[in-house]
Amino acid sequence: YTEMSITETGGQKRKENRDKRLQEILEAGKEIFAELGLAAANMKDVAKKAGLSRASLYRYFTSKEELAFAIERHFYQEILLPQHRKQLANASGSGYDKVAYNLQLILKSYQIYPDYYKFTGAFDHYFNYRRPPEELAEEMQQIFNKGFDEDPMITFINEGINDGSLRPDLDAQLTAKTIDQTLLSFCQRIAARSEELSLEFNIDEPDKMVEHLVTIILNGIRNPSC
Repeated sequence: YTEMSITETGGQKRKENRDKRLQEILEAGKEIFAELGLAAANMKDVAKKAGLSRASLYRYFTSKEELAFAIERHFYQEILLPQHRKQLANASGSGYDKVAYNLQLILKSYQIYPDYYKFTGAFDHYFNYRRPPEELAEEMQQIFNKGFDEDPMITFINEGINDGSLRPDLDAQLTAKTIDQTLLSFCQRIAARSEELSLEFNIDEPDKMVEHLVTIILNGIRNPSC
């Protein structure tokens, strides 16, 4: 090895170690925030979960708010969005078929990542009562706005209205956003309170309520003449 190659190898190894540690912190933060809620959790809890000192943790994130936004950004931008984009390319058929396929993808993401939906519930609840740091809020808004050039759900609903597979009286944008937010909030609630809901409503598998909601939505927007 030359002196340069040794230096480059050392630098690459340090980067790999830092990236690995960062992923461990994000996972630890997601679990702690989902379990305790953002208001009750603190950086000491996250550091302990990640096997770090608080001083080491603060080298990565200066506050729990910054860490929470990093978790949200990482999951949405690097995991959920790429997977959804790739799978959505397989959407075909009528507008109704494409809407149904899109909702099934969302349902599948909930089934695979229930802990993330539990975290987002804690995230939304916390920042509902506290103004997030402006720079972090602006960054998150830009990330969500760059998810798709156009909301695929709006596109599919418009296609369904035009091809007759969906009700002609639907407002595509209003319907798309209503479905999106209803399904998201319901997934958050089921993920956070699955055991409690099972006891309260005597339902063996509360997760099936999410599947049932998707069925209700699809029945509600489908053109009854089809």
